[in-house]
Amino acid sequence: MSDKDRAEHRVAVEDMLERLGRVAEGVRAEPEPHVLTLPAIQHLESEICARVSGGTTVLEVLAALHPTPAVCGFPRDQAQGLLAKEEGFERGWYAGPVGWFDLEGDGVFAPALRNAVLSEGSWRLFAGAGIVAGSCPDAEWTETAIKLETVLQALGDASPR
Repeated sequence: MSDKDRAEHRVAVEDMLERLGRVAEGVRAEPEPHVLTLPAIQHLESEICARVSGGTTVLEVLAALHPTPAVCGFPRDQAQGLLAKEEGFERGWYAGPVGWFDLEGDGVFAPALRNAVLSEGSWRLFAGAGIVAGSCPDAEWTETAIKLETVLQALGDASPR
């Protein structure tokens, strides 16, 4: 992975650690990320652990974390304002948290980094790339195209009927 990818990942991890520290104790992350290799793409991944206090729900933890810099930018408030002004479309479910929680308050969530929505007989596909200092627009576009290709492959013959 490139220095740019590692820097982007580090910003996201550091922000999540700081935000988790507001609602949890014993917050820690692996010292170095590892590479998660998927059929079409690779991701840097870091395990982050924390212990929430008795009254804190998984939804409160989720609210503290979402959206992460990986899907919104950093600093969060400034990035959200810029995206609202410049992006030109509603993200809908894109980058929203998807997961589950049970009656005991345990749960697992991940951002929906790639998705598709069927509406009025047409598919809208969503994927993105992290734009940071040192990003190359052509490389980011290629990365996004590869991510969208994985969505198309997952849909297969899922044409609207």
